[in-house]
Amino acid sequence: MTVPVSVPPAARRPSPLARVLLTVLLVVAGLITYTLAPLFIMASDACASSSDGGICDPDRQQLIVLLPQIGAPLITTAALIGTLRRDGRAGFGALGLVLLLAIWIINAALV
Repeated sequence: MTVPVSVPPAARRPSPLARVLLTVLLVVAGLITYTLAPLFIMASDACASSSDGGICDPDRQQLIVLLPQIGAPLITTAALIGTLRRDGRAGFGALGLVLLLAIWIINAALV
């Protein structure tokens, strides 16, 4: 029978340099997502006024614009709060980056 070894709390927290780098990466990724992901709507430029399927659907166009405009600030803020708390973990930042990537994938799938 093995005795469980506990890891000291200081070993689980990211170093201050890692927190700064993760913070910068999160802010840059959030800003890029916020500003560039809504440009997927330009795929609807070729839609005729009578077409209503796929990217030409007005509801889909609205979702393509609003998802990054609302999701990116919320995800970035939540990930920064989770990472920069006194007992914050780097996992919150990594999760935020994965969710920002998910916004790009969802927008690409909707086009």
